[in-house]
Amino acid sequence: MPFEFTSALIAALLAPAFGALLYPVLHTLPTVTRWFDRFMFFAVPLLVLFHIYSHAWPDEILIASMLVLGGLGAPLVLERASNFFARKTDSAALAIGISGLAVHVIIESAVLKGDSTDLILALVLHRTAVGLMVYWLVRPKYGFYLASLSVLAILVATILGYTLLGDIMADNETAEFYQFFVSGSLLHVIFHRSLSHHRHDNGNGHGHA
Repeated sequence: MPFEFTSALIAALLAPAFGALLYPVLHTLPTVTRWFDRFMFFAVPLLVLFHIYSHAWPDEILIASMLVLGGLGAPLVLERASNFFARKTDSAALAIGISGLAVHVIIESAVLKGDSTDLILALVLHRTAVGLMVYWLVRPKYGFYLASLSVLAILVATILGYTLLGDIMADNETAEFYQFFVSGSLLHVIFHRSLSHHRHDNGNGHGHA
């Protein structure tokens, strides 16, 4: 079947971009920013864990949990092993985590070829949250261009998944296990950033006292 931009595909492509555009709006107000960061600290891990355990078969739960813990713990081990790695682990974990999100997006985008309006609507709403999450993770430390490129990677993955690649990777066990591992990497980035913000806020508080 020739490639064509259907309304479902266009909506799925616009959703992450819209999510990214929410970031500067939410960050114009300091109070909103603080509450948004706290919300993301709880919402992103819950979203990640939901996707892991809703897609894993019952006999894969133990393996999935071990892979998530491996992705979460590997950066910590490297940080303890060397000061050089300590400066690089967050960047590496974030890059790995976004690559895992891209794999997930590729597989999930096969839904766009179906005729279930409810599934497509759920996917579009989910992609809005993904675009916001990716931009939120990358923009503060790495700037506008890398954050925009990260969101663009989600758009490219959507198109790849809409083609045959989504159906092919859906049955690939290696791709599934890779998603489990990189989910742990994303959790590491989120927890590490939230702890850093907490220490920074406490430091500012003591400084003003």
